[in-house]
Amino acid sequence: MSRRWKRPRIVSRRSRAVPVLVTLLLCLAACQDVQPPHMVSTPTMPAGPTSGDMGQSLAFTTSGASCSQGHTVQYRFAWGDGTFSGWGASTSASKSYASAGTYQVQAQARCVTTPSVVGEWSISRAVVIGDATPPPSGCCSFYVASVNSEVFHRASCSYVAQISSANKVCYCTRGEAIGDGKRPCTRCNP
Repeated sequence: MSRRWKRPRIVSRRSRAVPVLVTLLLCLAACQDVQPPHMVSTPTMPAGPTSGDMGQSLAFTTSGASCSQGHTVQYRFAWGDGTFSGWGASTSASKSYASAGTYQVQAQARCVTTPSVVGEWSISRAVVIGDATPPPSGCCSFYVASVNSEVFHRASCSYVAQISSANKVCYCTRGEAIGDGKRPCTRCNP
């Protein structure tokens, strides 16, 4: 049986590389037209007080949000009671609460140029609002402290039971206690 030999086909490396190179160049050209998604980053957790009284104006600030396209951003706050501040360029806003309780304050940012591009809500700051109703006339035991401590409490705080009556100092208002150099208890948040 005789064998037939075929002549080998000579293909240069250059001729094999051309289609790959063309494909690569086309891919690079197409990739240059791809834009990153238009988004706004999450602002920082609001800075501000962690406690206050009903009717007291509390100021909060945030920052840190940016638009992926370099546009200006606006901020707003969620007050934790179902209400919101308006959108604005300012990084701060104030709130007065009408009811005692614990509220979660958050911030959010959006793109000014494309207002539908809105970032995520920030981490929340817990704010405890106390009842600032003045005690009955002649009663000055709404807030209580010890003469031996720098901390003052609500009269209903469990720590008050540990203060001997000889060492108790009573205050009608939160401001009086602070003015006397006392700081709020972290448990009852007066």
